[in-house]
Amino acid sequence: TGLRFNAGVINFTPYLGASFNYLGLDAVKENNQYGLSIDDVNAKETKYHVGFRTDVKVTKTVTVGGFVEYANKVGSGNQEVTIESNLAAGAKSTYKVKANQNDYTLYGFSFNYTHTNGKWNIFADVAGISDSSDSYQGQVGLKMAF
Repeated sequence: TGLRFNAGVINFTPYLGASFNYLGLDAVKENNQYGLSIDDVNAKETKYHVGFRTDVKVTKTVTVGGFVEYANKVGSGNQEVTIESNLAAGAKSTYKVKANQNDYTLYGFSFNYTHTNGKWNIFADVAGISDSSDSYQGQVGLKMAF
């Protein structure tokens, strides 16, 4: 949830949020004498987010913006996975799934062009994580109204 403040051609939006992520992977059993068996993996985490977004109207049809967001993990499952070899009976190991970092800061920049008829727009954005210099994501797209 957030509250948008307008100051002419600039919009400011501070916001708060919460998220819950769940990943479930079914067990794998290779059916040959050299294969492995891996049990189910169920990972989950709960996070809270606090952030700030700004958008600037450069022209009537072009908007650029940026954001920064802090996220902190407040709860997660305590997951273990067991791997067993088909080669020798009882040859198995249990590993504790490594927990991701507890907090991080996201940042990003955006571009948006809306056609003068308002029926379509082209958008692009790129985001990164402050704790990892090689972790970026981006997207480019076209939205159309019918």
